[in-house]
Amino acid sequence: MFEVNNYVVKYNSGVCKVEDVLNGEKADFKDHKLYYLLVPLAEKSARIYIPLERGEKVLRRVLTYEEATELITRIPSIDMEFSQNDKMREQEYKEALQSLDCERMVQIIKDIYGRKKRREIHGKKTTAIDEKYFRQAEHALYMELAFSLGCQEEEIPRMIAEKIEKGVG
Repeated sequence: MFEVNNYVVKYNSGVCKVEDVLNGEKADFKDHKLYYLLVPLAEKSARIYIPLERGEKVLRRVLTYEEATELITRIPSIDMEFSQNDKMREQEYKEALQSLDCERMVQIIKDIYGRKKRREIHGKKTTAIDEKYFRQAEHALYMELAFSLGCQEEEIPRMIAEKIEKGVG
C-alpha cells in the first residue's frame, strides 16, 4: 500500500504524488471503495483516482537515487530482446512501457537507437512507430530519473547518451 505523500509511477502519467486516500463518496463516486488521489508532476492541475485494490497492479514506487544511479551505470550491459517482426515488436514495446519497468524502457531506447543508426546507414528514415515508442520510453524514463536524481529532465539525455552508445555499438 502507498501512503499519502509517496511518489509513484503510473503508465501514461509518469511520476505522481499520492495526494490523499479517499472514500469513493468523498471522491464523488457512488461507492464506498477507497481510492488513491494522484497528482501527476507533469500536470499539477490533473487529478487521477485509482482504486486501492488496483494500486499495486498499476502503480509502483519511484526509483530511489541509488536505484537510478545503478540503472544508469548498467545501461551498457542491458541487453535488447525485441522481435524482428514489426507488428510483434510494436506489441512488445507497448507491453514493456505498460510494465513500468525502467530496464525495459532502456531496452526500447537502445533497440530503437540501434535500428535508427542501421537505417541511416542505408539512407532510410526512422519509422513512425519507432519514433512514437522512442519518445514515450524516453519521456517516461527521463522524467523518473530526473525526479530520482534531483535534476531537470533536460539533463538526463546528456547523462546517459554515452552509456547507450557504449551498449549499442
